[in-house]
Order: sequence, then C-alpha cells, then structure tokens
Amino acid sequence: AWIFWPLTEHRSLLPMIEESTWDRLEKSANTHFEWNAKINVISRKGFDQKTLVEKHYLPSLALLRMPGLIERWSDGVNVLDLGCGGGFPGLPLAIACPRASVILADGRNKKIMVVNECAKAAMCGNAQGIHARIPDDLINSEFDFILGRSVATLSTFFTDAKPVLALGKHRTPGLANGILYIKGGDLSDELSNLGCTPSLDLRISSDLLLSENGEKTTIGEDKRVLYFPTTLVLKQDTKVNAGRLQGRR
Repeated sequence: AWIFWPLTEHRSLLPMIEESTWDRLEKSANTHFEWNAKINVISRKGFDQKTLVEKHYLPSLALLRMPGLIERWSDGVNVLDLGCGGGFPGLPLAIACPRASVILADGRNKKIMVVNECAKAAMCGNAQGIHARIPDDLINSEFDFILGRSVATLSTFFTDAKPVLALGKHRTPGLANGILYIKGGDLSDELSNLGCTPSLDLRISSDLLLSENGEKTTIGEDKRVLYFPTTLVLKQDTKVNAGRLQGRR
C-alpha cells in the first residue's frame, strides 16, 4: 500500500480532521487508485497518487472551511452530490462528516460501483452511491445541500437541482440550505446567464486551503467554491441549456 498523506502540510491545511478520519480517507484513496487502474473513473491524464490527493481529495475537503458548514453538517443533514463522477466532492466530505447522510448520484453505473467500493473500504456507512438520473429518479426526495463539481453549466445544474432542494430554515450557527458548486475558469458568462450572484465565492487555494502561517497553497488554485442559499435558488429563473445531467469525468 502506498502512503496517502506523505506530506505533513496536507494535514495541517485541514486541522479540524481527526487522525482516525485521515486513516479512513487513506483507505478510500487507496481503493480509488487501485480501481482507476482497471476502470477509467478519474481522468488518467497525468494521474498518480499526488494528483489524486491534491486535485481531488483536498479540494473536496476544502469545503469543510466554508463558514458554518461543519456546524450545520454536524447537526445531521441530507446531502446530494449531483453528477458525482468518481465521488467528488461528496465522498471525502461524507467520510469527514459522519452525521451527514450523503447520496452520490451519477448516470454511469461503473463510477457508482467504484464510489461504493471506496465508501465500503473507508467504513463510511453514511454515503451511498446510486445510479440515477436527476431529478427524475429522486423526484420525491429532498436534500438540504446539493453539491456539484464542474458537472454542467450553472444554469443546467440549477434546473436539475431545484426539484430536489429542500427549503428548510436557517439554523444558527451553521450554513443555510443551498447549493455548493466547485468550478474553475472564467465564470462571468455563466453567472451572467444565471442572473444571480452567489452569497459566497471563495477560491480554494487562497481562501480555503491556507497553510499554518496563512499563506495560500497551489492546491486547487484554479477552482472556486460558489454557495447559493436555497432561498436564492428557488427565486431564480434559470436559462436552461439543452440536455440533462449525466455526470462527468
């Protein structure tokens, strides 16, 4: 078995994660790495252990630094990772937040099989991968938070997320129900088409994954986390692009 967290600075970026949780994350990552050699679940371009850690696990776990997220998720929430692909960001977050119930949905069964194998290896009973089209296959379900990572345009993502997003009530302390979306690049056109501004717009490298001395890292340097509370999402008239979410990667 390879050493998942070879660098001390990896753990120091997220001091709220306990040692036993890092051990479970390592088991999940080992399983991801082994399966990816057999099935192309995560892009194999330049893929190695370091890439798996720094481009997939750590940027997912960076959401733990979103203001109010840990307080809210520690109280028990229902979460949907919509178009989860290989399980990011939902699976690492489920491992780190055992009181959150996390459904990981994707339209490609082989990816869901690997997600469930990783969850099993990490003894993560609060995560379940399902082969589904959203919202059609979960139309009677409601989720407090919906996660996404570069799965579609924001307008398309909003359209598929809306029918299964629970309104809920704002809790103090903690983050109100809503959408958490990770994406890189220039998002000005997408946000313009969406017609609304996220309540939080944080860069992973410079706002979330800071070193102990407060310096930004290079991990996830091209990615942002956008947070839209449910009250804002449900008011939004999205301009929908053609097609449904099928997943990614």
